[in-house]
Amino acid sequence: SIVAGGQSGNALQASRGNLGSSVKVKVYNITASSNYTLTVYIKCPSSSAAYWAECAYRLGNYSAQDFDQNSGNWTMIQKFSNSGTNGNGNVWTQYNKSFSSGGNTQISVGYKLGVSSGTAPTIQWDTLRIQ
Repeated sequence: SIVAGGQSGNALQASRGNLGSSVKVKVYNITASSNYTLTVYIKCPSSSAAYWAECAYRLGNYSAQDFDQNSGNWTMIQKFSNSGTNGNGNVWTQYNKSFSSGGNTQISVGYKLGVSSGTAPTIQWDTLRIQ
């Protein structure tokens, strides 16, 4: 959902009280043969639940289903999980990745929250920039 109180206004928010994952992908136009830096702010509390929260990109036009089923083909911007980096203290923190667009004129940016036991923490993403 979109909620007030984001890093710079409204933020994309995900929460899950049952097993499975929720994924959203947005596709943006970019210029071929150009260098970019993608930045996004993320806020995620730690959790004892078996969860994963991801933000990643893939050059080209891809769907949420592709991010869910073929996540190995996506470049991770930031991932949180109970078995890895467990949240960021629930503080708005900027993460970034630099990339070259090559022959691509579109980029897909994906957001995912999943849980396999317990209740996933509520995560927020805001202020995505591709410059």
